[in-house]
Amino acid sequence: MSVFADLLTLSRVPMGLAVVYAGLNGGASALPQVIWLSLLAWTVDSVDGHLKRAARKPPNWIGRHDLTFDVFFNGCVAFFFALSGIVSAWLFSLWVGAVGLVRFILRSRSGAIAANALVVLTLVINAFQQAFALGGAIIGWAAVALALDRRRFMYRLRLFAAGIPALARRWPQLRREDE
Repeated sequence: MSVFADLLTLSRVPMGLAVVYAGLNGGASALPQVIWLSLLAWTVDSVDGHLKRAARKPPNWIGRHDLTFDVFFNGCVAFFFALSGIVSAWLFSLWVGAVGLVRFILRSRSGAIAANALVVLTLVINAFQQAFALGGAIIGWAAVALALDRRRFMYRLRLFAAGIPALARRWPQLRREDE
């Protein structure tokens, strides 16, 4: 079961690359495909987490870096936004810098989750702008995720909400360490 969970985690890499490919070839008109790939990636992320927890084993390298695969996929979605002109290249660069700073330099898990919110919010707004059904699909996915595992959904929501204040508390300490 753990190997299958790892394969599900790893599957976000080709899904992310497919998002970039869609941006290169379809531009903004590929947004519906990107939304469906995002829903698939989020579902896979939920399923692999359940399988890993059910295995009751300590996480291996892939399990310990699950968030890195999430950040990679969201980075591909953000790159799609830049490629397709939905957001400017400087905004994309700012997002990449923020996520890099938060996750890899500050080593803040909750901060990285909060930084990913910009990508998800952009996806939701553009989904509703393009077609109400696409935005509804995202809201419907969230409602199903909430109904299936309310505790885990609320945990992720709290982790996201705690990300910015946790990062703000950690920032002065990190600046002192650099001096």
